[in-house]
Amino acid sequence: MNLSKAPLKPARLWAPVSKSDAVRALLLSHVLELPVPAELSAPWATDVKAVHDGLSALRGAAADECIDLDCGDGAAPLRFLLAQAAVTPGARVRFWGSARLGERPHSGLREALLCATSARGLRINGGAGWPIEVFAPLAPAWVERFEVAGTETSQFVSALLFAAAAQVRRHGQPCEVAWRGTLASAGYALLTLQWLEQAGFVVQRLAQSVRLCAWSPVAQLPKVPADASALTYLWLLAWKSGGTVAARAWPAQHPDLLMETYLREAGLSVLRSENEMRVEGTARKGFHADAAQAPDAMLALAALACVLPEPSEMKNTSILRRKESDRVESIVSLVTAVGGRAEVQGETLRIFPATPPRAFRLDSRADHRLAMSGACLSVLAGVRAHITEPHCVRKSFPGFWEQLAATGWHVDANRAKE
Repeated sequence: MNLSKAPLKPARLWAPVSKSDAVRALLLSHVLELPVPAELSAPWATDVKAVHDGLSALRGAAADECIDLDCGDGAAPLRFLLAQAAVTPGARVRFWGSARLGERPHSGLREALLCATSARGLRINGGAGWPIEVFAPLAPAWVERFEVAGTETSQFVSALLFAAAAQVRRHGQPCEVAWRGTLASAGYALLTLQWLEQAGFVVQRLAQSVRLCAWSPVAQLPKVPADASALTYLWLLAWKSGGTVAARAWPAQHPDLLMETYLREAGLSVLRSENEMRVEGTARKGFHADAAQAPDAMLALAALACVLPEPSEMKNTSILRRKESDRVESIVSLVTAVGGRAEVQGETLRIFPATPPRAFRLDSRADHRLAMSGACLSVLAGVRAHITEPHCVRKSFPGFWEQLAATGWHVDANRAKE
């Protein structure tokens, strides 16, 4: 993808529906046998499509039929679908994915499922490579408790909570999900609990566990809001172009909304109306961000840090190393490409702005957030950029390049279709 400087215009940018919320809405639609929310339609983010197609395959599989599910590069599809397959009567599933996905954490979830249900007939084969095979018993017995390490990712806990929801719905008995250690990215687990409560589950929150006590039917699920992670890029583009960001429903709770706090620290303000947001102000200093609280916002923040008048700092960055790319190294490559400087000291990453910024070439490493952050940096710094594998943005934001072009920035149309 070639990006080049052009006059910016104050476009009205549109936020897509939330990938995190869409996945949770699909899982609850599956567990509760409710219609899929109407707002979940094409163009699909690839992670959302993988979950949708996987759940459809689980529902439609004949007895003893073995189905193949390709999760591509998506950790969320693998983790959520793996847990659902384990509690689906008679499920026979082979999971496949990319080499990078195979390197990302999932063994802890597999062990938690086996520890809770292997005595009742569950088998999960594989692990070092693909495929991972799940063989669920024809009549799964009630599981009272799941337990998993919480330090790698909160997606393990969320996946088990939806497995627990299926247990409560099927058996009418409570089910508890516990975790050991500090829960990483806890805001995403809170998002899961919010969806469960809105879907009629009685949730008891304890210090190191959550208990789903009962369920009462609801007529329909809440609307899926705009994607808070996508807002991190759109806010940057709206600020630089003088435009606005619109959505049909704003997120009320999502870890990446912390981006607004960091923008404010740098001297910027997010102004809200009923249907639109705009970002105003003059950047006056750097920010101090906690990667453990909002890991998916860190790459967009790194792009911003490159054009701020003072250095910025991110702490608790180890969680970034287990994403679609090693995002600590990805941030370093982004910052240095545009002429800035990055220092990594243990869990802390300091970013020194580019003065002046220069045109750059960025290997996206097939990481959707790195590609979008690189594009935002091109606009913020006012420099040309070349970004490899631009199609990877489909994982979370299929219309990103069209949104970028709406600001007036020149996007190579031929490469945009890759």
